[in-house]
Amino acid sequence: MQLIFSNIQVAALKNDVKKLEPIENIVNEYYQAKDENTDVKTFKTQASNNNDSVDTFVSQLESKVPSDVVITSMSVTSGNVAISGTASSKSSLGMLVLQLQSIPTVSNVVVSNETENRDNTGTIQLSFLLAAHSEI
Repeated sequence: MQLIFSNIQVAALKNDVKKLEPIENIVNEYYQAKDENTDVKTFKTQASNNNDSVDTFVSQLESKVPSDVVITSMSVTSGNVAISGTASSKSSLGMLVLQLQSIPTVSNVVVSNETENRDNTGTIQLSFLLAAHSEI
């Protein structure tokens, strides 16, 4: 009698397990999707770098530099931007500073060195060093 009762219990348990198989499949699909999402996030984090931000900054800078200002060098290190160049006038250099300050990710724009040079024809050219902070 006990054997028959045990067989009935086993059959009932097998039936219960069979009813739960669709739920198990859903749970497995959930964990697989979660793992794939984690993989995509990890890839995105590893694939993106500051070069993307620097590219955006340079594009904004190019669109804002006055036509008579020439940037001869630029470096970006840990958000500190150093720019050297020439301008045909102090007002052009001032316009460059204002334009840089209008970029949302740029702050603390300071002209640290400004030298006025006059060539043989009397044309004035300003050489400058400029420092700023950017959230690159």
